[in-house]
Amino acid sequence: MTPKKATEALKILAGIENSLCGNMIIYDGLRASTRTIRLRPRRPECKLCGEKREIMELIDYVQFCGMAANDKDKGLNLVPPNERIEVKEIEALRKRGGLIVDVRTEVQFEMCRLPFETFNFPLKKLKRKPELLEEIIEERKAEEVVFLCRKGNDSQLAQVFWKEHTNGKMKTSDVKGGLYAWQEEIDSSFPLY
Repeated sequence: MTPKKATEALKILAGIENSLCGNMIIYDGLRASTRTIRLRPRRPECKLCGEKREIMELIDYVQFCGMAANDKDKGLNLVPPNERIEVKEIEALRKRGGLIVDVRTEVQFEMCRLPFETFNFPLKKLKRKPELLEEIIEERKAEEVVFLCRKGNDSQLAQVFWKEHTNGKMKTSDVKGGLYAWQEEIDSSFPLY
């Protein structure tokens, strides 16, 4: 048992309120830093840990997800560099009325998101119902759309799709490096998964 675990056990036994219960400590060995993130509570409807559990044993990740666990680790280069923006440019884009569209799944979006308004519009939904995003753009009177994802791969796929869908009539770009770049360059405490 590590000293941290022992200290936490003693705090719980002593009834001290500020234990790390419900939190996770993340240690980054490369940067020699730690951070603590609050875990969301169990959901009663969860199939794994909820009241009516349906999943009782480990399942095959590839079979369940339809892809390998490392499928997003390779960087794609689908979009020319002049059609991509750096994370440092997001604020300027927001000020000139650009719309930031996060193309990750809803579950991933719930885990972490940027600290300002972004629209969650998963890539699969974008490809199925692009007219819904058109409505948001029209409602917001956005002149530019920037796609964002975890590492900058799905956002490129979204940008290529959107450019084809709109015949290039609207200025689009994606955030190079995605949320990983945000954590690296803007906010080192931003939670990643």
